[in-house]
Amino acid sequence: MEDQLSPTNHFERILLASEGSNYSQGADRVAMSLASLCHAEVHIMRMVVNNDEYAATAPARLRKDEDDALLHLHAIREQCALRGVTCAVQLRYGVDPADAILEAADELCADAVVMGRRGRRGLWSRLLVGQATSRVVGQGSCKVLVVPQNASFWRYRILLALDGSRHGDAAAATALRLARVGALPLTVLTVNRPEHAPERRALAKEAVARVVNFAKREGITVDGLVEEGEPSATVIATARRLHADLIVGGGFGHTTLRERILGGVIERIIGESACPVLIVNR
Repeated sequence: MEDQLSPTNHFERILLASEGSNYSQGADRVAMSLASLCHAEVHIMRMVVNNDEYAATAPARLRKDEDDALLHLHAIREQCALRGVTCAVQLRYGVDPADAILEAADELCADAVVMGRRGRRGLWSRLLVGQATSRVVGQGSCKVLVVPQNASFWRYRILLALDGSRHGDAAAATALRLARVGALPLTVLTVNRPEHAPERRALAKEAVARVVNFAKREGITVDGLVEEGEPSATVIATARRLHADLIVGGGFGHTTLRERILGGVIERIIGESACPVLIVNR
C-alpha cells in the first residue's frame, strides 16, 4: 500500500534551512536525527541577507554576517559527523528566505525541507508561523517539516491526520514509513465538521479503516479515530491527549496557494502544535 499510495515517502536528501538563532535549534536537532534514522544526506543551508545596496553601504556588517553563518554551518557539520550523518553545507545570499529555501530545495531535489518555527503558541500562533514558512509549505515541491524551538525528535507516537483530500495517500505513505522505521505506534485520525454530509462521513471512515488495515498487515501498532469538531483544534487536542510527538498531514483540503498562505487548518496546526508537524503536499 505504501508504494500504491505514493512514491514520495522516502527520505534520502534532507534540506535543513537553519537561521542560526535559538528558534532553529529544534529544527537542527530533528533534521540530524531524521537523517540518522533514515540513512539520509542532510544539506544545511544558511541565508545571508544581501543586495547591492547593502554590500555597498555596510561591507563590514556583511562580512561579519558571512563569518557568523559559516561558523554556524561548520558547527552543525561537526555535530553531523559525530552522529555519522553525511552532510554538506551551503551559504546563500538574498533578501527573501522563502525564495532561497525553495530554490535550494529544487536544486537539490530534496525529499524534505526542515525548518524552525518561531515564537509562542496561542492567540498569535498564526502570525508566528511566518510568511517564509507559509510560502515554503504552499509552494514547495517536497515535504516540509516545521519544528518548534523546544521540540525534540519523536519517540512515542505518530498522529496521521487525514482530511480526505488527494494529498492524504501521500501523507499516509509517509506516516507508515516513519512508524515502521522508528518502531512507533500510529494513530490515524480524521475529523468531521458538524455540517459534513453522510456521504463524506462514510468516506472519511473508510479512509481511516483502509490505512489502519494496511498498517496492521505491516506489523505496525495502530488505531483509528473518527472525531467531530473543528479540525485544527481537534488534531492538536488529540496529539496532546495521546502524547503524540509528530503530526503528519496532507494538504488539509487546501486547493490554492492563497488559501494556504492566508490561513486555514494547516496553518493553525503548525502554529499551535508543541511537536513537529510534517506536511506532505506532493
